[in-house]
Amino acid sequence: MIRRNVRGATERDDTLSDKKSSLGGTKSIGDDDGSKAVARYLSDMTGQLESMARAAKLELLAYLLAMARAEAEAATLGNGPNEDDS
Repeated sequence: MIRRNVRGATERDDTLSDKKSSLGGTKSIGDDDGSKAVARYLSDMTGQLESMARAAKLELLAYLLAMARAEAEAATLGNGPNEDDS
């Protein structure tokens, strides 16, 4: 979304709803389907970043990205850490 600031210049407003709509979601981000869509996206992106880190021999960073990917995959399957809080 583009808006004008107090000086009249235009600026971009990247709100959460804008980011969510780029993922193809129409529900609010708190909805189960919306959360799973974000988790799938994060899983894909962290997997790609992990591969890049390994190729660059950045092993600690690759390990941390692998952990983030595993957490995102767990959330996609409904096994995330917040599932036990009910």
